[in-house]
This record gives sequence, structure tokens and C-alpha cells, in this order.
Amino acid sequence: MHIRLVFALVLVLALFGVTLVVASAGSPVPAVASQHTFTPGIVLSDGPGGLTLVSVPATIPLTVGHVAYLPVQVQGYHRPITVTAQALIHTYVNDVTPDEPGDAPALVVGTLAAPQGELQLQTLRMRLHPLTLTFGVGGDEVSIPITLTPDLQRWAPVFGAGFIPGYAGWWGTLREPYVPVWGPDCPPCPWTPGDPISTTRDTRCVKMNQLSECCCRPIQKAYSETLDASIRSQDAPIVQQYASQVLRHQIGWTALQPFPVTQALTEPYLLDGLDWLFFQLPSQERDYSPLLNDVMEGKGGWMACPEEYPMIVNQGSGGSIGFYDERNAALVEQYRRYIRQLATRYGPELRFLETMNEPCYSFYLCPCRDPLGPGYPCTRTWARGPDHQVCDDLPPGYLQPHQTAAFADVYAEFLYASADIAAQELQAAGSDAILVAGGLELSGAGLTTTTARMIELGLLDNDNVALMIHQFPYPSPPDWITHEECVYGPGWYLPPGCETAPPLQDYTTPAGRPVAARVKWQGVDEAIDVSEILSDVVALGQQMGQPDLLGRFHLFDTELHGGFGIKDETTNGGRTAIAGLRIGAINAHQGFAGLLFIGNNPDPQPYNVMVKHLVGVTPVYRPEWNAPLAGTDYSGLVCKLFTRGDEDIIAIWSNATTTGNLKLPLSGAPTQFKQVTLTRVYGPECPTVDCQGLTPEERSRVDIASQVLSAPPASIPVQPLQEFYFLSVSSDRPGFGWLGDLGAPHTLYLPLVVRGG
Repeated sequence: MHIRLVFALVLVLALFGVTLVVASAGSPVPAVASQHTFTPGIVLSDGPGGLTLVSVPATIPLTVGHVAYLPVQVQGYHRPITVTAQALIHTYVNDVTPDEPGDAPALVVGTLAAPQGELQLQTLRMRLHPLTLTFGVGGDEVSIPITLTPDLQRWAPVFGAGFIPGYAGWWGTLREPYVPVWGPDCPPCPWTPGDPISTTRDTRCVKMNQLSECCCRPIQKAYSETLDASIRSQDAPIVQQYASQVLRHQIGWTALQPFPVTQALTEPYLLDGLDWLFFQLPSQERDYSPLLNDVMEGKGGWMACPEEYPMIVNQGSGGSIGFYDERNAALVEQYRRYIRQLATRYGPELRFLETMNEPCYSFYLCPCRDPLGPGYPCTRTWARGPDHQVCDDLPPGYLQPHQTAAFADVYAEFLYASADIAAQELQAAGSDAILVAGGLELSGAGLTTTTARMIELGLLDNDNVALMIHQFPYPSPPDWITHEECVYGPGWYLPPGCETAPPLQDYTTPAGRPVAARVKWQGVDEAIDVSEILSDVVALGQQMGQPDLLGRFHLFDTELHGGFGIKDETTNGGRTAIAGLRIGAINAHQGFAGLLFIGNNPDPQPYNVMVKHLVGVTPVYRPEWNAPLAGTDYSGLVCKLFTRGDEDIIAIWSNATTTGNLKLPLSGAPTQFKQVTLTRVYGPECPTVDCQGLTPEERSRVDIASQVLSAPPASIPVQPLQEFYFLSVSSDRPGFGWLGDLGAPHTLYLPLVVRGG
């Protein structure tokens, strides 16, 4: 069920005791007084000549996610003034944002009922974008265009929504309106009508004719006006319904044009598509930051032909071609050059770079140990990767070799060097981008031998590195389905039902064993929690004589296998929404730099509610509230605490057996509450465990409701499993100074105790 998120339409009007007004659709209602004072930002005059503009800032800086206030003053004020705003989706004025992307109509956001006031601003967007404020009274109207300039707080969490329903783009990113032109020796085989017969412009054509990489590979990108129009008119609006700060974009060494071949290897890069994405799309069409992935890999034939690149390929490197290999000086230099080029070309808009997708798995590093079986031909992309003799000696099981010392002995230095080079090149170019380094972890496995070795080599001496993690929080195989065996098939997809949040109701397994749903959901929370990894990092820091190691350790999940996504007929929106909210809160509280969900509900609202509350937050740890950094008890009521400027946020859910109350005793110290909002997300359960017989609309139903309060409630009743709450409190005592003694020995109004600070 699509529910428009209209929280409070708040217009704070305050100076020397003037009453604060909360407006809903332009109708003021009584509220408490504010003692906030300020320097005016927008100054209007309502004199004999009518309403006129005196002064206004041309730009307003906003930290992504943080709530800010824009002062408004009216000289000669004598009558109420209606305030409307025209903004892009995911930019909020007094907690109002358009329902859909595109050119939104002006929305009423409040009534100026006093000479001085404030407009509440918040943006989830990453790029500078316009905001138009209109002040109107009678026949007078003043429209003010302002540019909002978002700033991303480093290491505060960002989010992405990949595999968006109804959209063909990979990982949710926008496609590039370019078709590859293959050459120089491709036989004529036009696949798409209208293509020149002397070249091939379609990968399918190349595959159909089984053309060799060494004679037929991308040499040019041909712009398609039709594809451009389709992306802008159809794809971009679908993508922008989801508030994403980051989406994964594959950009390996394919971007290097392979001809003419020269010893200097200074051929131009084929970056037409990335240039279009970074430079030509305005924020109305692309507001996320592309996470450039696979920079270690040379796809598409570049440096993949020994006979044409003798200066690159040599036996000493084990035959490595077109893939970073620390034993090959020429490849290493080209790798450096490529990252340097990306950093300087895209400047501050390049915010995230990922070395490779899951490089720790042996099917990249030991290319012919193919995971699909001994009879499967070794012709995959990674068949061009580095090959070492130690691959023959690795223990069976391609998923976990990085747990072994034998694997770490060979590949820890490989992965460390590739990440260290990239991190250094980003810094040398003056880039603030975060490097996501290959060092795959599983949440419950602790810090693996390979990753520990990378850290010991000095990986985190770079202050711009996060470690990749891919989390799998759902039970596997699930014990509530019988129709499929849960093993990966072609394309790395699991059968229906195999990657699904547990039921929200108790159930009986096909074998007749009763299962309490709360136990399964507690297991999901514990699977996503990375306490084991964090504990290992603390121990490693002590061993290395670096007690601050944990403060420099950050994880980034670029392929999160859980939360929000309706992947097949066996799940519903309620289950996925509750799972996604929990996953987001747990990971954000444990210091993750980013989360990229790989599937999403057709209704974007549950995901957007999470992003609105969690992007840009700083975690707060209060063990007496069961909100520590590590070691949370997930068997009952769960709280995660965050702060964001003057705003305090609590995420609340429960795995208890019955409804429980979260009590919120207020501090005895006087507190002025600027805004208090309680948002409830309710995931209704489908009538059957496997949700069969429901329409897509019924499966995607999620109920969302918000209420604005004058102060935090004395208690919040939380129903197990199906309910999730966000409580947002803005006051003059941030850092949870408005909370009273919870019964445990601690000092009120403590400074925030956070990781790394």
C-alpha cells in the first residue's frame, strides 16, 4: 500500500517568546514556545507596496540527512503569509517532499504567523539541486530560487537500493546510452537493425560468432539518442523513487581503448558513458553517487592478448593478463594510471571506488578452479586473472579458502597491495573518495586470516579505506519451504524461496517440527550483527600495539543479501520491510560506511523511511539501554541509538514473546523540544507461511504512520516481530540529555561515546 510520508509540516516561529506554530497543510495548531534565536536568512518586507524580497542566501549548505533550519524575517509583518515549496523528491521542507520524481507542483509547507520564523530543511540527495520557496498573501507573491549544496559526512552511513522492480538496469544504476563498437577485425554480423555491416556493435553478435577477444573487442562507444531518451524518461524516474546515495557501477579496465598498440600504452580511455553519467545528467535525473567497481579487472580484451602485448605478459607473472598482478610492474603502473585518471577526471563527484567484487573468492584468484564444476570450461571473465601454483594446494571449497593460512600467505599481500595502491592514488589526486577494498567477511565468521593479514600489512594506515563485506542474514536453507533445493544455479541465483526473510508467524516445518518465528528473527538479527568481527579487530589492535584500530575500521556492504526485496512469490512486503529496517539499524549502529541492498519492494516507502532516519547518523552506545557497539542481546526489546546534529533517533523493535513497553523517563532538567516524531512501520503477515495466493499488491503491503508529539512519550508499546519504530527527538539537550535515569549507574547528559571519537 503506497502511503505518502507526510510527517509534521512544521514552521517554527520564534523570537523572544513568540509562539512556535506547527502547521498541517497550511493550518496552524497550538504548540509549545521556543527560545531559539538566530540571524535572519531570508528577509522579506510587507510594506505599503506589498510583499517584497529584501535579502536571501544564494546557496544553502546542508549535511546529507541532517535537519537544518532556515531563518525567515518579515519587516513590517501584519498578516499571515502562506509558504509553499517546490523541491525534488527526497528533499524535505517542513517534512514535506514530493511523492514522485520530476517536476513537482508547489506544496504548502506552513503559514508564517509571526514576524520571525524558521523553515525546517532536510535532504537525502547527494548533488547540488534547486529549491524554490514562495511566500504569498492576498494578491502578493514572492518566489525565491535557492541552490542547496549537500555535503556528505565522511564515514556516516549511506544507502543504496539495487535491483529495483520494473527497471532493467544492473544494481539500480542508470544505463549508459552507448553501444560498444567492436573491432578491428570483427567479421560483419550486425545484430541490431541499422548497425553498419562493417562493424559489430553488440556483444551478442560477438558471442554468436564466437569471435576471439584478440581480434574483436571494444574500440569505440557509439552514442544512441534513442537510448538516451529512454533512460531519461523511463529509467531515471524509477530509480529516483528510491532514496539512494550510492549505487554500484561496473567500470573495469574495459574503459581503456586497446588500439593503437604502443609500448608507452598511452591510448585514450573509453569513458564516454561515465562522462555522460557524471557530467551530463542533472540532479533531477541522477542524484546518487556511482560506486565504481571492478577497477582491478581488465574486461573486454584490453591487455588480454599475449601476442599483442608482449611488454605486459610474461611467464614470471604466471600468465596474468588484463588483471592487477603485483608481480607485473607494467600492469601495476597501468592500474595506478587508471585510478589516477578516474580520480582527477571526476573530482569531488567520485565518492566511492571498489577494487573488485569479491576478489577473495578463489574463482578470481585461481581462475580455473571453476566453482560450477570440473566440467565447466574455464572461459569466464576471471579466467584472465592471476594464477598461482598454490591454487593447486588450496583446500576444497571455493567459498572459504580465505579462512586458511595457506590462502592468506599468497593473497593477503595481493589484496593489500591492490587496495593500498588505489588508496594512495586517490589521496595523491586530492580525492575524498572512500576505497572499498576486497577483503570479504561473513558476519558470524569473525575476522578472517586473509583480512587480518591485510590489516597487519598496513591497510588501515590509509584513512580512506573501508573493507567490503557481503552479508547473508536469512536462514539457509529455510525450513519453511519444500519445493526447491537451495543451491546456486546459473547466473548465481537461488531458486524461489531460498533467500527470503522468515515468516512473521509461528509455523511448522515440512517435517512436522513447530518453530517459533521469534527465534528465526532473533537469528536474522544475530546474523547481521558483526560483533565477532569487531571483537577480533579489538584483539588485533592490542596485538599490534594499536589501541585505536577499531576506530579506523569500517565495513561497506556492496551486495547485501537481505532486506526490502521481494524476489519471488514466497515472500511479502511486510517481512522484507521489517528485515530491511532491522538490518539498516544494526549495521548503521556498528559503524558501517554504506549498505547496498540488492533487492527492493515495489513500494519504495519502507526503504525511504529507513534512509530518512539513518543516513548521516552517528551511533551512540549506551550499554544500560542494551545499545552497545558489540554484544547486543536480541532476544527481547532492541534499541539502537543515533544522533544527527541536534536530533536524537532511536530505532526500536522486539523479538520478545509478548508486547513490551519501552519506557522513556524524561530528565529533570528543563528541556525545550523543537520537534518530536514517532514513526511506526507495520508489516502485516500473509495468511499462509509461503504467501501463496496473494496478488503482488497484497504481498507488497506495508503500513506506515507517523505522529508529531509535543514531547517524547512516556512509553512506547512494541509488538514483537511485526512492528518497527523510529523516534526522532530534536531539543536543546541533544545527545539524549533529555532522558532521565534509567535505573542503571550512569551520569546524565554524558558526552557521546562513539567509535573513532
